[in-house]
Amino acid sequence: GKGRIMFVDDEPQIVELNRKLLSKLGYEVTGRTDPKEAWALFQENPNGFDAIITDQTMPGMTGIDLGARISALRPGIPILICSGFSNQVSPEKVRALGFAGYLSKPVGFATLAEVVKTALAKTTQ
Repeated sequence: GKGRIMFVDDEPQIVELNRKLLSKLGYEVTGRTDPKEAWALFQENPNGFDAIITDQTMPGMTGIDLGARISALRPGIPILICSGFSNQVSPEKVRALGFAGYLSKPVGFATLAEVVKTALAKTTQ
């Protein structure tokens, strides 16, 4: 794959693992463990990323809130929401809110690769 991805999760080991996996696929990956820091970084350069992958449940800001802010600043950027079991978020809700997709934790390598590739392909059509 090609593209610049921001990966946001409050667990450093998850950020690092997925940064490595996505890098092996050819993506440039910036990882953040604080959603407020991720938002500030995105605001500095809204065109510096081709996609966002964010955990839903994080201290300070949910993934849906982060995604909504990012979408308001740059409509159309693919945003993927990741979550373990949750009553607050589902694949249907994520799509209804206009996000590119939903990843159920734990995310397997093949699933991650395919979902990211599909999300990025939709923006280049």
